Amino acid sequence: MANPEVTRLTLDIDARAKNLKALHDGLVKHLLAIGGDKDTALYLISDAEEYGLERALGVLADQPAAFGLDAAPGPADTAKLTTALKAIESGTLELDKIIRQRDHLLAADNPKHPLTFHYLGRLFNFSSARGEVTYLDNGEKVKMKPVGLSSREKLLRDRDRDR
Repeated sequence: MANPEVTRLTLDIDARAKNLKALHDGLVKHLLAIGGDKDTALYLISDAEEYGLERALGVLADQPAAFGLDAAPGPADTAKLTTALKAIESGTLELDKIIRQRDHLLAADNPKHPLTFHYLGRLFNFSSARGEVTYLDNGEKVKMKPVGLSSREKLLRDRDRDR
């Protein structure tokens, strides 16, 4: 018989993951409207997670090319981006917390239960032994390979080093 708490957490995870995906899709749509592309959102989210929202928005204003934009967004667009990024950050933290709670319960019954991760609401397991990610929504397996720094990452690294 399934643990009712695991069932409740799974339903909550599914709902929060869908919401996080919708928030991300909304951010992408807004960035497309102001001259970005789908990767602009990923860069912006990653930068905000790594260095903080205020710093990411400062780089966006001072060096929009670091995020693939030709020009800095105006105040209204910046306000929308700020709201979206705060919601994504909050949603990510909450989803992380609930996934950990469920994994803890599942591991109590099965110590070999693989940990679950997510990226913008898409759930997956990672096997370092096999060097692959298995997505839980469709079972797709993706081999992971080491990568170097992208030109954007080099730009940010060099800029930070020179400060």
